[in-house]
Amino acid sequence: HPFGVIARADFDKAVAELRERLPILADHEIIVGMARLVALLRDGHSRLSLPAGPSADSQSHTPTAGPKEGVTFHALPLRFYLFSDGLHVQGATSDRRDLVGGKVVRIGTMTAEAALEAIRPAVHYDSEMWFKLVGPQYLRIPEILHSCGVTAAVGETPLVLEREGQSQTVVLEPLPSGPEPAWVTWSDVSGTA
Repeated sequence: HPFGVIARADFDKAVAELRERLPILADHEIIVGMARLVALLRDGHSRLSLPAGPSADSQSHTPTAGPKEGVTFHALPLRFYLFSDGLHVQGATSDRRDLVGGKVVRIGTMTAEAALEAIRPAVHYDSEMWFKLVGPQYLRIPEILHSCGVTAAVGETPLVLEREGQSQTVVLEPLPSGPEPAWVTWSDVSGTA
């Protein structure tokens, strides 16, 4: 029952609007546009599998095979989690372990809160709790950040973090394509189990 939340006519209108914009969109913007269409259904179990490598595919219960050729989405070397006091770095690659535990203040041109709202239309969810789980995962994908207006370009992603009252600005490069990296988590850097 795909049209329980959105009327078929409204969905068809959104399809037509995307179709009109196809000539001016980059490939990754077209794919995010298609993800937006599926997200209109507001069904957490209906999603467009993004052409993501292992590091960027954190959107599903079961792994999705990586793209064999063509457009590939990437991931930032961080993992985010939305706590009651805001978005935090829950994990990082070993070379960015110093960022684990930091509170995210800004991503690209927006506050962390505004960035999360900007990517909301591309996220498949059927409840606010599901969005709070999946949304931060989408904030790791530069192609989504760019397509949703959070960053000016795909590639380097500026981030402002806060820890113990100190602000830190970093510019992150997406992870290279390849196998899943080793992740450092809060328990690894805090000394707690």
